[in-house]
Amino acid sequence: MRTVLALCASLVLGACGPSKPLCSASTCNGCCDSAGDCRSGFESSACGTRGAACVTCSVTESCSFARCGPSTGAGGGFAVGGGGAAGGSSQAGGTALAGGAASAGGNATAGGAGFAGGTATAGGTGTAGGTATAGGTATAGGTATAGGTATAGGTATAGGTATAGGTATAGGTATAGGTATAGGSAGGAALSCVGTPFCVHRFTQRTDYRVPDALVGAGIDDAAAVFSRFSPVGSLWTRHGTTSAVSAGTATAFSIGTAPFEAATGTPGDFVIITESNLITARLVHVVDGGVARVASMGTCQGGAFLANALARVGNRVVLGGYDESLCDVNLATGATTLLQAETSSNNAFVNDVHVTSNGDVYWATSDGYVGRLGAGRITQQLDPSGIVGIDGLPGGTIWVVSDQGYVTTIHPDGGVGGTQDHSGLLGRAYSLKVTTDGVFIGAFNGIGHRTRFTDGGFELFPLPLSSTAVRAYLIDGAPGAVHVAGDQGPINAPTDAWFFSLIPRTQ
Repeated sequence: MRTVLALCASLVLGACGPSKPLCSASTCNGCCDSAGDCRSGFESSACGTRGAACVTCSVTESCSFARCGPSTGAGGGFAVGGGGAAGGSSQAGGTALAGGAASAGGNATAGGAGFAGGTATAGGTGTAGGTATAGGTATAGGTATAGGTATAGGTATAGGTATAGGTATAGGTATAGGTATAGGSAGGAALSCVGTPFCVHRFTQRTDYRVPDALVGAGIDDAAAVFSRFSPVGSLWTRHGTTSAVSAGTATAFSIGTAPFEAATGTPGDFVIITESNLITARLVHVVDGGVARVASMGTCQGGAFLANALARVGNRVVLGGYDESLCDVNLATGATTLLQAETSSNNAFVNDVHVTSNGDVYWATSDGYVGRLGAGRITQQLDPSGIVGIDGLPGGTIWVVSDQGYVTTIHPDGGVGGTQDHSGLLGRAYSLKVTTDGVFIGAFNGIGHRTRFTDGGFELFPLPLSSTAVRAYLIDGAPGAVHVAGDQGPINAPTDAWFFSLIPRTQ
């Protein structure tokens, strides 16, 4: 649950001031140039990451995710993962790439500068089969080979005897002519992220829409964000581009209600979102077909007005948290609403987040720092006067709670409250929480706090590959094998851009 702040981040973190901070690993997510300035780290003339000295890539290289590499290649730095696993991140000889956006062709080169496959794509996020051809004038001449272990899955072939499937090679004097097709269902293998906390799979960044309002997503290629403007009013439904390179993504206007959007959950094809939460009205809207069709909406609960501020969804059941710790149960299939808990005298505290367990227990967290369970009332002392930003857990497992100032509390499956740990020094500020079988992930100031089997039982901070020294990861979502995060960067009252990452958590 994102809380928009009106004060300069320097009041807490010293992000504002007349003096320029020393460029170093602690102040710069990109690289430090010769003048001591922090650069994004994505420029060929200033490439690097985590406060290292910027380097200039050679004329045959480009800077891809903060690392110099062949101009037609991908990866480096923050370990860019493949698309739909049509070859993983393995390379098919020379500068041929059989990964990225899962292409059997595209920019993959089979020796020299000859392109083997034009723009025919084999799976991933591209199109696999149909009339996609690898013919035209594209040639894979000479004796260039596209061997190795690069695969493009399915039964895709690149003409002649060259095949782009299994471990077959496109060597010899194979040409990419004829009626070679990139058919089948390329890919299928799980994506792997080795030796780094996260691998960047997709990265969308926009300077025209600077407010990250909502985020929905599950699998690695199944996520979208809603961005809004400060002025003029308008919201954008945004999906990632088809490659790992930073892009503006693909976007259409999002007209399902009016910003701000207070919470969302689901997948791009089927999600619920709270819209028009302006302290006067708030509605729950059920959206299908990628933000196009409105299926149902409501602004009341059991006949009375209900000011929704947070939600949790299990199938067709949605539990809303509202003003003064009120709770409402909504059945998406029938539209029926049930008031689970009426407003209480809780000093005007909102429910900031809701969690529904596998056995149906409802937990809520408040804007003034308490956690409660339906039927038992508040079950904790005040954990943080600045409020709780997230509560989540796996079915039958520990429930995790994170507060605005970075305090992390656990609740046992039986409802008993565990201990609280102070991670404020690591996280700076916390904004959001997601728990999957991969670990516990916290959207924080300048990165993602994470606790996985690779972190020795504690939390670590993963700095996101962004240029600013003030990065806010407001929203986080995900599923096994995927973590999606959205936020902004720059001055808190005038951010320079909004961004949206899909990351692969470390697998080995």
